[in-house]
Amino acid sequence: MCVFYIVKELCGWYREHYRAFELNPAPNRSFTRVALSEVLDTYPLVDYKIGSVRMTGTPVILKIILTDGSCQRLTLSHGLAASVDDLMVELKKQCGLQGNFTLQFMDFLFGNEFLNLTSISEVQDRGTLKVIDMSRPTTISSRVSDSLSLSGGSVDTDVLSSRESTCSRSSWPAVFHVPKFSYDTELKLQQASLAYIQNGTVLIPDPKLKSAILDGLVQEIVQYKVCH
Repeated sequence: MCVFYIVKELCGWYREHYRAFELNPAPNRSFTRVALSEVLDTYPLVDYKIGSVRMTGTPVILKIILTDGSCQRLTLSHGLAASVDDLMVELKKQCGLQGNFTLQFMDFLFGNEFLNLTSISEVQDRGTLKVIDMSRPTTISSRVSDSLSLSGGSVDTDVLSSRESTCSRSSWPAVFHVPKFSYDTELKLQQASLAYIQNGTVLIPDPKLKSAILDGLVQEIVQYKVCH
C-alpha cells in the first residue's frame, strides 16, 4: 500500500539577518502530491513566525560537553540561534542547565582547542561546545597557597607585616574568603579545576595569572586598614 500526502507548495527566500528562510506560497501551483517514500529528511523543517512573516530554518545539531564531562546532543529545530544569549537559553531548556555558565567552542584553526565563545558566527552545524560552570565555588585555595609560596608571594607578606608593625589593623576575620577575581582569571581557574577533576592535572600558573591572583588577594587583605 502506498501512502501519499497532499501538500501545499511554498518557496523560500534566505534572510541573512535571521539566518532563516522566509516562506511564501509558490507562484506556479498551490498543491501537489508527495509519496511517503519521497519524504527523506531526517530532521523535518519546523516553521515559526516573526511578526506576520512565516519563517523556517535548517536544523542545527551540536555536541555539548557538560560540566561533569558527559556529552549531550542539542538540536535547534529552527536553525542557529540569533545570539549567544539565545543559545544559552536553549541550552538551559534542553540540557537542564542552571546557574551562571559560559560557553567555549572547538576551534579547528587551533588544533581543536576550546576557545571562549564570543560570537554566534563561531558556532557551526555539528560543532562541539563546552559548558564552563561559573556558579560553583572555585576550588583554588590550595593553588593560591602554592602560588603565594612561589616567588612574589613573600613580597606582599612583607609589605603587610611592615604596615602592621607601625599601626593597628581591624580584626582579622575568623574565616578568610578567597575573593572573586577578574573574569579571565576566574575562567582560567575554572578550567584548571575541571582539568584536575578529569585527569589530575595540577595548575602551574604563568606569571600573568600568578600576578592577577596575588593582586586580587592583596586588594581583599588591605580592606582591613589601620584605625588611627
